Amino acid sequence: MARVLFCWEIGAAFGHLHTLIPIARSLADAGHDIVLAARDVVEPWNLLKNLRARLIAAPRPAIDPRFSDPALKKGNFTGLLGTLGYARPDYLEPIVRAWEGILDVVDPKLVVCDYAPTACLAAHGRVQTVIAGNGFSVPPATGPDFPLFDAESKPCIDTEEVLAGLNEVQRRRKKPTFATVTEPFASAATFVTTFPELDPYGRTRATGVVGPLAAPHQPPIPPKRDAYFAYLTAEQSGVMDVLRRLTQAGVSGVVYLRQRPAGVIEAAKGTCLTVLEAPADVHQVLPEVRAVLHHGGAGLAEAALAHGRPQVILPLQGEQVITGRRLRDLGVCLPVLQRIQPVDLCELVLRAMREPAPARRAMEVAEQLFAQGPWDGLARIVNHCRGVLK
Repeated sequence: MARVLFCWEIGAAFGHLHTLIPIARSLADAGHDIVLAARDVVEPWNLLKNLRARLIAAPRPAIDPRFSDPALKKGNFTGLLGTLGYARPDYLEPIVRAWEGILDVVDPKLVVCDYAPTACLAAHGRVQTVIAGNGFSVPPATGPDFPLFDAESKPCIDTEEVLAGLNEVQRRRKKPTFATVTEPFASAATFVTTFPELDPYGRTRATGVVGPLAAPHQPPIPPKRDAYFAYLTAEQSGVMDVLRRLTQAGVSGVVYLRQRPAGVIEAAKGTCLTVLEAPADVHQVLPEVRAVLHHGGAGLAEAALAHGRPQVILPLQGEQVITGRRLRDLGVCLPVLQRIQPVDLCELVLRAMREPAPARRAMEVAEQLFAQGPWDGLARIVNHCRGVLK
């Protein structure tokens, strides 16, 4: 059977693995040899340890110091590439060479990427590639430049500067140069694994939206408990205070905390707050709760949308801001788009749990999404991969 290289290069948390792992597992079950190059293998170990794959560390791009401010708005995918050193050949070339080395050693028949642009660049013209992921990480590559993330966006770097950096690296590699910044990605087969309502390019994307890989197979149901679910980063300012205030007010909650401080689980015992030791299966948790508090990761946003649960989003970076805005426009989310105090964030959570309008609208949207199904994104991607691997 054939060897397949799966690549995850940038992006925090586990969302991109939630795309890659089901595809990898399906191909492994069919007898193919799986290698996964992952940005992180430590924190998501519980997700990876039972996957029949060889794990290697993915090269990490060097951030251009001009764009090191995490609050900087990238504008479009070209801006994102600019922040990752694509306009600086001495930053980009080592990462491309590292991916070339991985391709040399692994020698795959197919490369499957989620948020791995430099892996795609290294594979271009060498091996067939699939790009899968949420709408943000799979921008349309059909024009001379990538479209803006939204109407409020403005590119943070000139497109010609990024293209010049790309082409200088191509010359150093003795490869053909590109006419546009989108060309390295245009030849890949692309699959957008989310609902169209969450795709930031919904207005400009012609094809490729296949829907979630793990959409519920039953219509949304009313919550079973008067509780909230939270998936948060404990190191984010105010997060622990919010959980403390909600618990002191007697509001029941279930939370998974990344970078969890020592003793948190023990301190929560006997209270109305349950702190999970490992990430939960959200499709089991969400039917139980009334609302969801999180940072705006695409996977949880998508799951909460499918289950009809109002959301409160506290974004940490630009993609999450965009997700919050789209959910706000749907009427199912109370996003925090400006600095806010913990007491005010608690109030938003209580509004999401208690007010009828967000709950009613969230259920309406979930019922509409279920009626549009069944969503068969995983089957479509796996069938495409199997066709390549014959």
